[in-house]
Amino acid sequence: MIFRTFNSSFRGAVQSWRAEIHSGDLESIFDPSRTALYDLLNRDGGPVLRLRFIICFNIIFRKIVDEDVLEQSFYFCSDAARLLAISQIMPCIDRAFTKIQNTIDAFIHNGSGWILHEVQYLDVHEGNFREIAGGCLNAALPSNLKNKHALLSLHCSGNQCFLFAVLATLFPQKTNANRVSKYTPFLNSINYSMLNFPVTLSNVKSFEKANHLKINIFGFADNLVYPLFIGKPNHREVHLFFYDDHYFAIRNINRLLRHKTNENYFCVNCLSGFTRQTTLDLHQRLCLHNKPQRLSMPSDLSLKFNRFHRCVEHRYAVYADFECLLSKIATTFLNPNKSFTTPIEKHIPVSFAFVVVDHENDILFHKYYAGENVIEVFFSELMSITLKLIQEMKRVSKIEVDDITSYSSYRCVFCREFFDANSIRVRHHSHDSNSVIGMAHQLCNLLHKKTFFIPVVIHNSRNYDTHLLLKHLPANIAKDINIIPVNIERFTMFTLDHLKFLDSYQFLDASLDALVHNLNASNHDFQIFDAFFADEDKRDLLKRKGVFPYSFLDDLSKLSTVTFPSKEKFFNVLTQSHISDDDYSHAKLVYDTFGCTTFEEYLQLYQYTDVLLLAEVFGNFRKLSLSHYELDPIHYISLSELTFDAGLKYCKIELKLLSNVNDYLFFEQNMRGGICMVGKRFAQANNPYISDSYDSSVDRSYILALDCVNLYGYAMNMSLPYDHFAWMTSEEVQTFDIFGTTPDSPQGFILEVDLEIPPSLHDEQNDLPMAPEHLNITYDMLSPYSKRLCDQFQLKNTLPAKKLTPNFYPKKNYVVHYLNLLFYLQQGMILLKIHRILVFSQKPWLKEYIEFNNKKRNESNTATEKLFFKKLNNAFFGKTMQNVRKRINVRGALTQNVNQRLLSSPCLDYFEPINENFTLFKIRKPNLYLDKPIYIGFCVLELSKLRMYDLYYTNFKKYYKNSCDLLYMDTDSLYLHIHTKDVYADLKRHFSGVLDLSNFPTDHVLFDNTNRGKLGTLKNEICKPIREFVGIKPKMYSVLYGENDYKQAAKGVRSSTLTKITHMNYKTVLTEESKLRHMQYSILSKKHVLETVVQNKTSLSAYYDKKFVCEDGIHTLSYGHKDI
Repeated sequence: MIFRTFNSSFRGAVQSWRAEIHSGDLESIFDPSRTALYDLLNRDGGPVLRLRFIICFNIIFRKIVDEDVLEQSFYFCSDAARLLAISQIMPCIDRAFTKIQNTIDAFIHNGSGWILHEVQYLDVHEGNFREIAGGCLNAALPSNLKNKHALLSLHCSGNQCFLFAVLATLFPQKTNANRVSKYTPFLNSINYSMLNFPVTLSNVKSFEKANHLKINIFGFADNLVYPLFIGKPNHREVHLFFYDDHYFAIRNINRLLRHKTNENYFCVNCLSGFTRQTTLDLHQRLCLHNKPQRLSMPSDLSLKFNRFHRCVEHRYAVYADFECLLSKIATTFLNPNKSFTTPIEKHIPVSFAFVVVDHENDILFHKYYAGENVIEVFFSELMSITLKLIQEMKRVSKIEVDDITSYSSYRCVFCREFFDANSIRVRHHSHDSNSVIGMAHQLCNLLHKKTFFIPVVIHNSRNYDTHLLLKHLPANIAKDINIIPVNIERFTMFTLDHLKFLDSYQFLDASLDALVHNLNASNHDFQIFDAFFADEDKRDLLKRKGVFPYSFLDDLSKLSTVTFPSKEKFFNVLTQSHISDDDYSHAKLVYDTFGCTTFEEYLQLYQYTDVLLLAEVFGNFRKLSLSHYELDPIHYISLSELTFDAGLKYCKIELKLLSNVNDYLFFEQNMRGGICMVGKRFAQANNPYISDSYDSSVDRSYILALDCVNLYGYAMNMSLPYDHFAWMTSEEVQTFDIFGTTPDSPQGFILEVDLEIPPSLHDEQNDLPMAPEHLNITYDMLSPYSKRLCDQFQLKNTLPAKKLTPNFYPKKNYVVHYLNLLFYLQQGMILLKIHRILVFSQKPWLKEYIEFNNKKRNESNTATEKLFFKKLNNAFFGKTMQNVRKRINVRGALTQNVNQRLLSSPCLDYFEPINENFTLFKIRKPNLYLDKPIYIGFCVLELSKLRMYDLYYTNFKKYYKNSCDLLYMDTDSLYLHIHTKDVYADLKRHFSGVLDLSNFPTDHVLFDNTNRGKLGTLKNEICKPIREFVGIKPKMYSVLYGENDYKQAAKGVRSSTLTKITHMNYKTVLTEESKLRHMQYSILSKKHVLETVVQNKTSLSAYYDKKFVCEDGIHTLSYGHKDI
């Protein structure tokens, strides 16, 4: 086994090594790997080492998904081991292998369905770190821990502190408790043959199991105790503390963890303290589902808008774009009947363009470059101009102060609140405009701190340009980097000193082509663009997304090409399509009109066009936000963050954050998203509006595709919680009358109840049973039809699977909003028991903001503004759904000092060098703050489901009864199959109050503008008569309508691939119980290297398990139905 270095940083301070393996048996490679790893880690031969290292295996797994053999690689890593001596190398390697083997076993056996196919390669990431005095003989506690007198240190030889700490806990001694000799008589009472010293966390599980113990180990970081390892329950507990490579016995866990004198009961999983055992028991019912993590509640429980510095328009903005040459990769395509992912092109940066624009839309600087070392040149140019801009921002001009009476002395210029007698008022100065803006509260003025950064806006940078920038980051470009990650591979935003890199796609999630098209349609004044391209006759050719032959540019020499590329060179690999004659003619016209003599000149023109159009698009977006909400998007990282501040500011609301950890978990554990399911898998309409297929001898039927207008906006318009959360007493619960509640009462309620649906209602409510829940679907629950397909396509290992599924099973400890419960009971559900009720103050505090956005959307005459106001409402809801547990802490090192410090961190989880000048680290968060108002998200989800249930049952099901079938539902959509004489006449006569009919043609019998844009109404997605519906499974359906038009969906299939799938393909897959496979092309990154890849995958598949599918493969029963 030969290791070769493939990456390093800081002159070898951090290195990545790789050995190719290509074996199907993981265990068989452990022994040869041990020897090779020993030689690698001991290659310097010194007696003392200072290494942190991680061992990783890249393994290809296979899995049956929708009758398809899916193949995917996974990266399994050990803990970040600390290596101080040669004698520790082999034990550390063994512990690393044990950890990896345990992780893989858990991955395979937790229901994932993956089967190990091939171990591709073995990676070792190693780094030199600062040696910290620790271990059994040198460990010393910080004074705040020492003063608690809760820990016992045993100074023993041979790094056996773990063993004797366990013995000291099991056999406590009253005198000389810190002497090892006191515990040696008890060594025979436990089995420690499996331990290697020093003991690491991966070694603990086997020791626990052999001795029937529950070992809990706690660490210390950021001045906080946090859980490192929590053992399995139902055994005798042993509490240990790990600090400076030394294990301490915990004498008194309460004394160690206690912050308040009345806390005597602690959850070892999250370290929350309680005053009563019953409260702890209730807490652990919710908490033990989560991974061990210290939880903390916010100290400041008030959440309101106070970021006044974000109200000021930022002075400068940089708009940038990069292009890559696509170097071809020699590829051998695999078996077309199996899934695979194969790279075909590597993306290498070849050029950049950027423009610097000020707040008056003047271009201050612009730069284009093509050739070698693109990223290095980019940063060199950008840093040079950035220093000048920051100096200008920091320049303080003399301010002429007018008489105080010239400003409003009644109201704060920031919060808009009136001053009272106790208010301390100050003048607010603007050094940009050399003037006094007005009077402000002293605190508001202090919060309005000026920020000194230069935003760099790039469209879709999270998925593309950021990888280029970080992979090729030059030396000494910055001292500090700050990262807001999605994961270790994708970053939403990052900063380099004064530079803040933003992805405009996180605010405007559409292609630049579509955004520019909308801007053109709005008669936008292209001030920046027109100033750059002064020739009025020429510039209009560029006011659209350009056309570029990406695959043509596969070598730097192509930049010197003097002839315009042929149409064939514009072939789009990603969509597998040629450009149109019109697009090619337009590109050639641009080339000729602007007098390009080489391909590089065309590239320069193309890139400048892109960055200038991006400046126009994002500048217009900023203008809209500032004019309506007085907030500059430049200060934010995404639309959800912007709209959340805008909502709080507009509504002037002060939300109360949850102070009790149990209350937070109560909401967190019971979040249920939108319902997505197929009720009847095929339907064919038969009515006179489809004259070519109408059969008058058969009952008339119609298919409707209905979409709820801004469903989440409707729910956010209702009364929502904001303060005074409290649990009802048992006496109050006993007397609670759900039927006496109203939607607009000042108090709202969340109940934990037991419910059931009587069998007499199963047939009537089979389409959509009340009270949906996350159901663990097992093989035994499947219908004979589904079991047959499951066995035929070898899908059994994909079960059990947890899915949100409406069903008829009894509900135990079901958490529900009081209005939903009221509706369920009115529909015949039976309330068996109320366990507890959380009461809170509520009001429609968000209504003004939602209605303002909706009003502006309806008033807008441009697609740009309509899209802006629509997305603000939806994005606000998304912010209330944030799961703080999914956040990871990614840090970067740009200097050797920071690199050393992060390598020494006790919370280090993972690290790898990206290039010579940059190392990435994943640092475990010792403490998690539960500081989000997730109760809003819970209630919005509940109320939105209530609206869909109400629309279906109170309207369509009530009127049509058994003549109405629910074909498909997806959060805010209802696809219905209705048997009636004339559904259009019915809609006009009986349903006009709940319908928005404004999108029908004006000459259509149903056209009506009355409810245009009204929240919560149903709009026809398809106004033409629908012929057929085929729904194979959630997010996999086809609707045939009009003459021969169709609307289709297939989850995971690119839109360019979807165009190649016909409606008949869906029918064939359903009727023949088959599958369909397609190749599709995309751009993926791995370790920040961008490649174009071809994927062969199943596009359509007949297997469906969210309902009990009948033998005809079309009709379904909900799980728990009396007839199953």
